[in-house]
Amino acid sequence: MLFLKIIIAQYLFKRLYLSAFLILLISEFVFAQDNGWFWLNPWPQGNSLNNVWVFTQSGYVISSAKVIVDL
Repeated sequence: MLFLKIIIAQYLFKRLYLSAFLILLISEFVFAQDNGWFWLNPWPQGNSLNNVWVFTQSGYVISSAKVIVDL
């Protein structure tokens, strides 16, 4: 019975090791977009938003640092 438990534990360890290896391998391809991707307008401000006005075609945001962003 102990021999069977050892065999099952080895099988599970190998399966876990293979799964972790495959996840790491796949993650390299998933994050491959970092080369040319960058944030477009509007850039993140990092300020608290005080007022937001949205009209039919456009909107405006005023932050705590008195920055006005046209959406």
